[in-house]
Amino acid sequence: MAYDYLNADGESVRSFSYNWVSKTTYNDSVGNYLYVEGYYLGDNSSKPVFDGLGEDGNQLPDGRYTLRRTATLATDDAAQQTLDQDFYYDTKKPEVSNVQLSGEDGARTVTFDVTDSSWFAGVNFIGPDDDAKKADGCYQVVCPTSSGADSTISDPVENADGTRTWHISVPVSALKSAWNGWKGPGSNGAAFPNVVHMRAWDYGSNISSDVEIVVNPVPATGVTLSADSVKLAPGQVSSLQATVVPADSTQTKLTWASSNPDVVAVDENGQLMGVAEGEAQSTVSVADNPAVSAKAQVKVEQVSPIPAWLCRRIARSCCSTAPSTSQPSCPTTARPVG
Repeated sequence: MAYDYLNADGESVRSFSYNWVSKTTYNDSVGNYLYVEGYYLGDNSSKPVFDGLGEDGNQLPDGRYTLRRTATLATDDAAQQTLDQDFYYDTKKPEVSNVQLSGEDGARTVTFDVTDSSWFAGVNFIGPDDDAKKADGCYQVVCPTSSGADSTISDPVENADGTRTWHISVPVSALKSAWNGWKGPGSNGAAFPNVVHMRAWDYGSNISSDVEIVVNPVPATGVTLSADSVKLAPGQVSSLQATVVPADSTQTKLTWASSNPDVVAVDENGQLMGVAEGEAQSTVSVADNPAVSAKAQVKVEQVSPIPAWLCRRIARSCCSTAPSTSQPSCPTTARPVG
């Protein structure tokens, strides 16, 4: 028996060969077949399993491959039979995009797209504490047949780059019903949350990044800052903390801006840096509702010089403890001490 893995160009990238292999047989005692690959070819370490590595041990690229199985009879004529089976080697995780929530109250529906290099298998709606490597959760949508009766999955759209995209629709009511009856690590008996997590996987067991989906929008009504005013020196760095109200609001993404970046710079996390002397306002706004915002006044000024009286005191202290050829740097209004 010979097993050859061929790439799209028909070149062999990995091969296995076995001599004196018995044919597949039917086992009367247990009532099933004893297949060549599952019974006669030794343990798992010696079986012709495709592991994504070539003969040289290097990783093979993603793409289409063919498994060619050739059986040669141990007879004078050495008769052969060959069977080819195509498959796609895929190591890229699915990508979830275009997540949207539509409808009101009990009629809300979550829709999204899943794009994959090979074949999308399904999605799981899960708790935030679930193991990212496990394909389980409170609610599953399995492609091509959904296990959720109210969920729908479109036929795949072939993209120009060779990937495929599916469109999925899931009623929020179905998620809520499944959550209330689920005892997974993400639920712990808690009420159905305003935000759920979702992961998609393909038949190559590649799992997408965790996606947060808002299923019960709670608008932000306000945002507060840790300080109303800040003083900085040029080059000095400080930060502001923002808190969205109410605490369970789902509008948690914030944007930061400075009224004068030439005076005060602010980054996406609310970190301030003094640039030049002057005053400016730092404003934080709710990304989904910019009308909800808060402002802090920021003043940038040079650090005050050492007062003259303090300069003279430092000088006297220096002179009384040890001779020195240098004097501290004092303002021009301070009289030298001699």
